[in-house]
Amino acid sequence: MNKVFLVGSTLLLSSIFSYAQPTPVQQVESTVKIQEQQRRMMTLESGTLAPELYPGENDDVGPQHILKLKPRHEWFNAIVDSQFLYTSNTRLANNSEGSTLWVNAVEAAIAPKTFSLLKRDIATRAGFRLQWYNYDLDQSPSVLSIFDFHAQTAFIEQSFAPADNWLATYGLEATRLLQQPSYDEIYKEFAPNWGLSRSFPISKDKLFMISYKGYYRLSETTPALVLPFLTTVGNVNDRTDHTVIFSYSQEIFPKLIVQPFYRFQYTHFTTVSSRNDYLNTAGIFLSYNVCKNASVRTFVTYERRDTDNVTLASEYDKFDTGLGVTLNLKF
Repeated sequence: MNKVFLVGSTLLLSSIFSYAQPTPVQQVESTVKIQEQQRRMMTLESGTLAPELYPGENDDVGPQHILKLKPRHEWFNAIVDSQFLYTSNTRLANNSEGSTLWVNAVEAAIAPKTFSLLKRDIATRAGFRLQWYNYDLDQSPSVLSIFDFHAQTAFIEQSFAPADNWLATYGLEATRLLQQPSYDEIYKEFAPNWGLSRSFPISKDKLFMISYKGYYRLSETTPALVLPFLTTVGNVNDRTDHTVIFSYSQEIFPKLIVQPFYRFQYTHFTTVSSRNDYLNTAGIFLSYNVCKNASVRTFVTYERRDTDNVTLASEYDKFDTGLGVTLNLKF
């Protein structure tokens, strides 16, 4: 798995430059954003009917809808997600190579009760996320299994609503990437982040949303053992990301939600001279909410990266399509 950062021949010195945006980092970021989109879809549900106070009440006065609920506080949240997909460009390189990819994730978080500050309710969420990435499972043995890796992320986030239909967030994430099966560390980062989103409800089953998320990533990258003269790459991956997502969600049938989206990400590397990346992603999700705690999905996405420094990074495009299932428990 130490070979994970190498594109093409591992004996070429030029392949060192691929460390400046290792494939696993981008895979983790892409998967987390897909999971965020999935959780947004799960919140789009039809209005709830109030139970009858006496038999035949709905016949007398018509169906009564619950306008506001005050549920008991849920302290813990656990998420299990499994996603199987085909990607047309496994290495995120201009010489594409397709592969299947199986991503499994487990996340556990605690959410204390909100507190007020400057007349705003502040919500806090802290937890831990584990992800496993396994390539080319339909081939045995597979040469792409050298790219298998594991991600560990600890996070804390606070959020508040500055106005109706607005949500502001800020937080901190710490992530480690480890090779499989030895679980040696190959990359780590600390990432303060901030975000702002605005939702535009169109009707009870239609929603348009614009969201922004920013990161400043302080990183440390370890090179492959095949280059023993290079003991560390250090902070070459330090960067800042700015992502804007436009998404539209609609319940086309009860519990069946369609969501097209477009995402633009600008990345500026702070320790590498003259490098800026531009990532454009468009796609569509189709999700079925089996119940309030579980959903299944299928999706198709297209992604293209452009850069102003092709010496340090590859320009590429790729298509992904796959299936996923999410289990979300709160108690």
